[in-house]
Amino acid sequence: MAGNLLLWMIRLVGRKLKKDDCITDTYGEISPLLYHKGELLMEHGFVWDYYDFRKFDIYSIAGKEKKSLDKESDGRVLGKFMTELPRNKADQYFKTTKQQLYYTRNNVKVCLSDKLDFNVLRNKESEDYWVETEFISFTLSPDETKILYGTIIEMGDLGHGPYCVANKDGSNQMILEQTDIGSNKNPVWLKNNSIIFTDYEKNLFVANNDELSIQKIAENVSLYGAR
Repeated sequence: MAGNLLLWMIRLVGRKLKKDDCITDTYGEISPLLYHKGELLMEHGFVWDYYDFRKFDIYSIAGKEKKSLDKESDGRVLGKFMTELPRNKADQYFKTTKQQLYYTRNNVKVCLSDKLDFNVLRNKESEDYWVETEFISFTLSPDETKILYGTIIEMGDLGHGPYCVANKDGSNQMILEQTDIGSNKNPVWLKNNSIIFTDYEKNLFVANNDELSIQKIAENVSLYGAR
């Protein structure tokens, strides 16, 4: 099923790629197909030095034009397909103090992580990989009242830790325990401010931090998105 889906994606962007070109060597995950203003983007060419895909292709739906680009030289182009806040805004909006995350936009200082216990998620059999908690990959909900962010609590070849969500006022903090920042499948906001995501077993979940609930809604999901 996943192989057939990947072949369809490759044909859609008009590339003569092999399936293996679009699968990560870390966890065997297929490249996401990203959309932005009439263009589709597909990453390929996994490189161990980056622990990531090195190249990406952009296909214009209307003009049927194709561009092949390199992340090192064309990273800014890739950025417009991402919902993650750029580094300069993330530095303005968030600060980390004593392993706690603070939202600092507009001269406020609200803690977004003080009600969460990351220690229960650390692998007790691999303490050598534990690191001080770091916070990365910030995105805002559609109405900008909620914040999704990733954590790094262990470091091997890749950083590992769950994504979390909280309201901007620090309330309703929640760990999405089935997620991992080391995966290339990022959680996605829905228009109602819920979040969908998958785990490594390809189960699809929806999380609602207003209700502090996580519900499994599908199995064997290789690709997902939201409009």
